[in-house]
Amino acid sequence: MRRMRGRASLAVLIVCVALVAAACSSSKKTSTAGGSGSAGTPVVGGTLNDYQQYAQGEPDHIDPDLAADVNSSATGQLLFDGLTENDYKTGKVVPQVSDRWTHNDNFTQWVFHIRSGVTFSNGDAVLPSSFAYAWNRILNPALASEVAYIPATLGIKGTADVQAGKAATLSGLTADDGAMTLTLNLDKPISFVDGLAAHLSMSPLDQKDVEAKTGTTDVTKTAKYEQGIMIGNGPFIMAEAWKHNVSITLARNPTYWGGYEGHKAYLDKLVFTISKDLDSAYGAFQGGQADTAYIPAAKYQEALTTYAGHVANGPILGIYDWGFNMKDPEVGGPANLKLRQAIALSIDRDAMITRTYNNSRLKALGWTPPGVPGYQTGLYQFAERDLTKAKQLLSEWEQATGKKAASLKPIQVNFNIGSGHDINAGIIKGNLDELGVPSVVVPHESKTYFKDMRKGLGQFMRSGWIADYTSYDNQLYPSFDTAGIGGDNIYQYSSAEFDALIDKARAQTGADAEATYRQAEDVALNKDVVAIPLNWYKGAVVYATRVQNVVQSPLQFVKYDSIWVK
Repeated sequence: MRRMRGRASLAVLIVCVALVAAACSSSKKTSTAGGSGSAGTPVVGGTLNDYQQYAQGEPDHIDPDLAADVNSSATGQLLFDGLTENDYKTGKVVPQVSDRWTHNDNFTQWVFHIRSGVTFSNGDAVLPSSFAYAWNRILNPALASEVAYIPATLGIKGTADVQAGKAATLSGLTADDGAMTLTLNLDKPISFVDGLAAHLSMSPLDQKDVEAKTGTTDVTKTAKYEQGIMIGNGPFIMAEAWKHNVSITLARNPTYWGGYEGHKAYLDKLVFTISKDLDSAYGAFQGGQADTAYIPAAKYQEALTTYAGHVANGPILGIYDWGFNMKDPEVGGPANLKLRQAIALSIDRDAMITRTYNNSRLKALGWTPPGVPGYQTGLYQFAERDLTKAKQLLSEWEQATGKKAASLKPIQVNFNIGSGHDINAGIIKGNLDELGVPSVVVPHESKTYFKDMRKGLGQFMRSGWIADYTSYDNQLYPSFDTAGIGGDNIYQYSSAEFDALIDKARAQTGADAEATYRQAEDVALNKDVVAIPLNWYKGAVVYATRVQNVVQSPLQFVKYDSIWVK
């Protein structure tokens, strides 16, 4: 769900597929994906002091239409409910504000039926028009939302006109508040709209409250909505306005309808403390100030022993990589394929796992991680380091191009400052030295890094991707489809073959779709070598013994409404 600015946040994979079924069902007091698994009767009341969610500073945004990275989305996930949800224990799509939905035979029309009686926390009804308002708002170019690609992915008719500022509303979206239906007419078939609809950016907004709080109907100016007390329809409400660089405090929503599990939040209050860095936040946990913390890599192995049974460290749907600017004349394009292959085979992934992450991550054996339906091991051809073969490929590239690697202008190893990226950049530079390819480490400010990379200003770039929703499409489409250039396709990659495979897969279901997506992954990673997957994320969250029933979603979010404290 998002380009990773810093750490991989806390969420861990709890999808009960064969690979992790044991972790999903285990009741042993060991470090697991699902958390404590504590049995017993929930206790209502108390405050949870959370020091892990914002352990490296405050989020960029908390408005569901603006929250574009993992940490930014965490608050909105608790304030808003969407049409559907990914069950936090099984990963399956379940009804949420929409109690049922239908589609036509070729997946170009979807109809969602909205539950009656669901309200925002101020008592206003959640209606089909509440969703339509939010979707038109996020696509409006005046809002400049970095997460507008999610509703744009749906391809509702009229999306291009709204994004271009030629229209204010989607022509293919019909909100019938009388019938309580929301009808989506799409430009192309998409078979997973129900899953995509679970994403935070697809949440409803109370138009009356947004415009009253911001004092305007001008979409551009409604961006300041998040600076006050936003009104949502989720299990928590904002107890006070966002205290920048201090805290975000939520309280139980007393009017909450119950969600797909049928209960209100157990906690009276949830305080997200905004820390300056991981070490200070973890120190607060060790000192008893905090109920949760994110474990710094250097302390990871120690924490597994010290806090056994209270560490959530299962695998999550995320990939850490370094990729090429495919429009760069030095590393991109077909002529430089063997150079990219050589670099891919030269990088020491194991050194990163041990040296940078203290074995708190998994070596990536492909782009799409285990847990995504359709995952298949052995797909990626460059997973194991082979310096001998890398040098051979480099020699073949030199012969074909007439260039000499040693005489090249140093390749820029671009990365954003923080989270050990500098250590990894140093490892890569050392690997390229061994290969015989000159390089230079180029750090960038974290807050502007991905904006610069989206503009094509990088050459060999650090990145990370966490799933927005559980599907193979979300692993591939945002990062590699031509439509993503200028957005999350920071590699500036455009392949008619890849794009056609994505379109084909979107109109398929089940095993057929999965097989087509694997073909698309093969094109991007093996045929064109656009990016080099390095490691898969794992959780590294520790929680106090008084914290009960820690359940984490397949998509990184702790189910705080199900937590209670002794």
